[in-house]
Amino acid sequence: MKKAVLFLNFGGPVNTEEVEDFLYQLFSDTDGIKIGIPSVMQKLVAKIISKKRTPSVQEKYEEIGGGSPLVAMTQSILDRLRSEFEEYYFYVGMRYTKPTIEDAVLQMKRDKIEDVLVVPLYPHYSIATSETSFLELKRAIDFLEADDISFRLLYQWYDFQPYIKALAERINIGLQKYYSSGTVPTLIFSAHSVPKSYIEEGDPYQKQIQKTVGLLLKELQWSGDWKLCYQSQVGPVPWLGPSMEETLELYSNLDESNLLVIPMSFVGDHIETLHEVDIEFAELAQELGIQNFHRSPSLNTEESFIQCLIELVNTYMKIESLGIGWSRIHKK
Repeated sequence: MKKAVLFLNFGGPVNTEEVEDFLYQLFSDTDGIKIGIPSVMQKLVAKIISKKRTPSVQEKYEEIGGGSPLVAMTQSILDRLRSEFEEYYFYVGMRYTKPTIEDAVLQMKRDKIEDVLVVPLYPHYSIATSETSFLELKRAIDFLEADDISFRLLYQWYDFQPYIKALAERINIGLQKYYSSGTVPTLIFSAHSVPKSYIEEGDPYQKQIQKTVGLLLKELQWSGDWKLCYQSQVGPVPWLGPSMEETLELYSNLDESNLLVIPMSFVGDHIETLHEVDIEFAELAQELGIQNFHRSPSLNTEESFIQCLIELVNTYMKIESLGIGWSRIHKK
């Protein structure tokens, strides 16, 4: 039997020319972004929003090297895992850019794959990330008539111990910037926010983020100060908070303020870490008189994270049945 692993990820423009299409694909996604209007209307609104926002977003990508590193990072992970598992095929499907989820399913059909472990590169399950990717996968399977392939979905792995250890290792690297000068910072765990309405629908994202933070504090044996906040809120609807801006204001103009930001929910660097945290929030921290503001490095392709994914594959490839089918897990 030909077996494979399909990694699902967000995607991102590899250059500024791809920004407008990336924004359109994102805002026209009626599964991940719910604005309460018919899907046809949302696509029209997405056209307007993406065209309006493109110039400012292009500027941000220019400031971080001209594009998102997320696609190249994911491809590097695949290359490494292919060298570890000669018995499995590996594919990637991006939700909003190439290579798409449909591209991956089509290639699996051509390769005559029979059994697929589907691993979202989002450890925490959410309507806005895992669910929209799974639904897009289902559409691709139906469109390409790939029902003869068995797809086993790994819904979440936010409490997988190798993931916790890998993230703790990254945090300890960030802490060295403070320990070397004899200071102990406040840990600022920052997760990508989602609309509160998603949580009210039963999305487990907030609880899973909170559980991961608890596991990290235990792994680090942390007894110092810490805060959990959320970033990247857009639009007029209520979002999960407190926001990063509100959190930073708590530490404004203190005699001493040392903050280490720990990105949550995404495993690799992207515009929310490289620009929003490293540039925008760093500038805000400076304006607020915060003396030391740093970010712990992301997992990206670090060896500890590669080993985490190797253990994920080893663990879940052996399990015949995962998840609860195609129904929405957050409503179960």
